[in-house]
Amino acid sequence: MLTLDVLLIPFFLALVWMFWAVQQRARNIALMQVRKECGAEQVQLLDDTLVLEGIRPGRTSMGKFCIERRYGFEFSSTGEYRYRGTIILAGRRVKQLSMAPHRIN
Repeated sequence: MLTLDVLLIPFFLALVWMFWAVQQRARNIALMQVRKECGAEQVQLLDDTLVLEGIRPGRTSMGKFCIERRYGFEFSSTGEYRYRGTIILAGRRVKQLSMAPHRIN
């Protein structure tokens, strides 16, 4: 006879995997947008990486409930100095992308 523990373990593992998959998809969307913006600004995305700084409930521009994710990244315009930027995703859409003031080549 199946016990509740035997049923809960696969369910819990499936939830963890689903959360991880959604997080990876959101991170890839954010990274693609940051790369695009760095190219437009003619700066270099350093370490080619984003750091998840926070997750919280939020609202889309249409007023629907979503998960907001905030990622930080670093970039350089001259190769000498590191500057900081942030991107906020509301669901799968970019809510805000900001880059610190930086030197222009």
